[in-house]
Amino acid sequence: MVKRNSGVIGPKQEITSAIAGAKGCHESFDQYNAEKGGNWPSVIIPGTNTSTSFYGGVPTRTYYDYTNADTTQAFDCKQVQTQFSGTGRLYIGIKVTNSTTYYNDISIGGIQILSSDQSTINQSWFFTSSLGGTGSTWQTYTSQITGSSSYGFPVTPATASGYTYSNISTSTGTGRFSWATSTGSYNTGTAGGISSSAWTSTPMTLGTGQISQVGSNYYAYRETSGSTQYSGTVMRSPSRTWSGSEWIRIAFLIVSPSSPVTNYADSLFVGTY
Repeated sequence: MVKRNSGVIGPKQEITSAIAGAKGCHESFDQYNAEKGGNWPSVIIPGTNTSTSFYGGVPTRTYYDYTNADTTQAFDCKQVQTQFSGTGRLYIGIKVTNSTTYYNDISIGGIQILSSDQSTINQSWFFTSSLGGTGSTWQTYTSQITGSSSYGFPVTPATASGYTYSNISTSTGTGRFSWATSTGSYNTGTAGGISSSAWTSTPMTLGTGQISQVGSNYYAYRETSGSTQYSGTVMRSPSRTWSGSEWIRIAFLIVSPSSPVTNYADSLFVGTY
């Protein structure tokens, strides 16, 4: 609600309607003065409620690969702004959408948490080694979560927060995340991770094919060979304090052949709780 005299129509506030009470239209200069004097409502920074349900709108493509090996294509980098505030964790979920299940070996090279204006790196994790790389230890749920063909991750972040987790390692399984430098499956996965030193003090560049691979570096992925279609699983970050308007920026790559194709819009999910 506008403060002070803004509820009263004055000489600079033109009447626009007399229906259900008079309303006014503020001139821009009057609005500026009111805002400068603390009498204009604050702008609410937009964001996504990532704690109610997992958000799947980060990826914007599936990269098509026709080789018989993991691709060396550069990682995509996308982001979402979260409304979540307080103490909690970041949850990353992968859902199996491709009918040929091993085509869902999605690679995640690193994650940055940026300030609301995207100028400051508040936290970062780069999954570059068999011990997890930089940052504190991430953990994984170790069982497949039954899902369906309907859009969305099978559970909510609240439900995921109640699971029992283990530290991520190089051990693989259909219900867990692992560290790896290859997937061993054709037409999917990446041949390496990304550099941590290149992005220590710089926000990762947004866009498709923006973050170059480093072949000897590890990444996080879910081994989906032998998994159940539409099932999901999650990994979680260490607990941290969230400001309520931060950006979650992720370097990842979703790779499959053009047929059958992995549904990028229903494969990689972000939650907080």
